[in-house]
Amino acid sequence: MSAMAGKVLIICLLWACVSVCECEPAMFGEVSSPQYPQPYPADTLEQWDLEVPQGYQIQLTFNHLDIEPSPNCYHDSLIVVFDKKVLRKFCGQNSTDRFHPGDKPIVVSGNRLRLIFLTDDSNSKSHMGFTASYQAVGCGDPKPLLNGGVRVINGSNNEYHSVVEYYCNEPYYTFEGTRNVRYTCAEDQKWTADDSKDNIPPCVPGNVSEI
Repeated sequence: MSAMAGKVLIICLLWACVSVCECEPAMFGEVSSPQYPQPYPADTLEQWDLEVPQGYQIQLTFNHLDIEPSPNCYHDSLIVVFDKKVLRKFCGQNSTDRFHPGDKPIVVSGNRLRLIFLTDDSNSKSHMGFTASYQAVGCGDPKPLLNGGVRVINGSNNEYHSVVEYYCNEPYYTFEGTRNVRYTCAEDQKWTADDSKDNIPPCVPGNVSEI
């Protein structure tokens, strides 16, 4: 086998491995500007696509942000994009600056977020850039119910205090007894039954002859 053929084979094998990978996104992570905590370079364009598992919301928290301040962040900026739209544009050195995010977390209604770090050659001072952490918040998707389903009663995107209700595919299936089948997204990011019982009641065959 020639050296060129060997390289092509390796590339194909690597592509095959990547194409079949179905890795679950991480529940949390960190991202920093180039060379952080050293000053970031001029004429830079960096992009990060952040993602947490489906059914969760993504929360972004800035641990430090020091980007050259300018009107409307014209020179250097960190751009936050959600759902293909610019959500915010940040720059500055402290929380009192107009375009500085401060220390309040940013929570969006989906599980994906894009960060774009853009600098030009006008920076005459040394600025460290940024470091941030992201994590999944919410309870994730409720567990499925055999011969039934789940509907949202209150809230959205499985966020804290959201309420869902399980139901059976009547008249062929029904719950046994009168047990409460509503679950609330609790502070510990778990779906908790209103009656404090964790197990979802099963749907049992109904008496269709009475219909």
